[in-house]
Amino acid sequence: GRITNNTANTDTNPGAVIHGESGTTLQFGYLPAAAPSDPRGGVVIQNNTAGSVFGGAATTQIYRSIIGNNTTSSDVIKLSGNPFHLVDSTIVGNAIGGGSAILRMVDSAVTVQRSILWQPGRTVLSRSGGSVAVERSVVNENGGLGVGASVFDPRFVDPARGDYGLRAGSRAIDYALALPGNERDAYGQPRDKDLLNPDEGSPRDIGALERQSLQPMVLNGDFDTDLRLWWVWAGDRDADQNASGGANSGSLRHVGTATSGSSVTVAKQCVFLPGPGSYRLTGWGRGSGVTLPLRSYPFLVWTYRSNGSESCDAGTVTATGQFTLAGGTSWAQPASPAIIDVPAQSFGPNSSIEITLMAAANSLNGAVGAWFDGITLEIEPQGGELFSDDFEGCPPARGIVCR
Repeated sequence: GRITNNTANTDTNPGAVIHGESGTTLQFGYLPAAAPSDPRGGVVIQNNTAGSVFGGAATTQIYRSIIGNNTTSSDVIKLSGNPFHLVDSTIVGNAIGGGSAILRMVDSAVTVQRSILWQPGRTVLSRSGGSVAVERSVVNENGGLGVGASVFDPRFVDPARGDYGLRAGSRAIDYALALPGNERDAYGQPRDKDLLNPDEGSPRDIGALERQSLQPMVLNGDFDTDLRLWWVWAGDRDADQNASGGANSGSLRHVGTATSGSSVTVAKQCVFLPGPGSYRLTGWGRGSGVTLPLRSYPFLVWTYRSNGSESCDAGTVTATGQFTLAGGTSWAQPASPAIIDVPAQSFGPNSSIEITLMAAANSLNGAVGAWFDGITLEIEPQGGELFSDDFEGCPPARGIVCR
């Protein structure tokens, strides 16, 4: 279900998108005990404008739902007098009025379980009276929330465009115990998909959305539609050239000039890693120039940081390498991928591989012509304790390269 693009009265006392009076119960999503195998999802409450998203004094229960991209002059959820439950849900990306909080509760019993509340710079919970119980949740600050609230970036796929799924290297993946009978996320997808994350050794993701497979680890690697999710320094999208994806699905190109024999940085992407293993990096490329002095070609530079940062350009460089995609004017993919080994002893929650797309200028006049498409990163488990009970069949749906 969706509640979107509504406006609660915009006078000097704007109301809530959803208001419940005392003595009533508001329930969004399904209680597991009431519908254990119901294939439907939860509720998306998005792009509304109001004083608050939820207001009043009703008993309010929100299960497997997303509250995002709303504009509020006050707190996102402002309730009093009765219990509030937020379970398997995500609150993120809302434009909140100055001095307001995500949750403001008066004399309420507050329960937050397996949820993400991510509004950097805002107080998560402002409470007067009542009680609070938090379990296995991710927040931007945990003042007064207790040990059940962990502070770390959940690493959403594309928050600028409202995609609040989790990237493959999110610590919120596989963070909680399995819950048989509570089997669907906000979009009706199956829960408890075990995707290697070794932080907690449990199969359930935190928040409203369960990641279904490790792939794609590289986001928008086919450059379909636009160049989003890449830091682009040079070049543009070529809608007429592509080697992967559907016909005319596009590629990234850079055509220009540079110092003869030099290289141009075209684009970068930082990929946080889901676990230790042997990573295989490859892609498609084509260059320009027939003879060697006139030849320009695409190549990749990879940088592994065992303990990087959210901006991906800080931290100690553990290993680096260079990998040529193609040497001629036709699309080609290398016969063997670049292999990047990430041993268990060096892996941590901020381990990352930075992928840089480079274009080499020719040695005669410095002309540059290089195209990129189908950039992929896959993991081949190295075995050991982490994988000992979960790879008998090596299921390809999990994004694993099998041998």
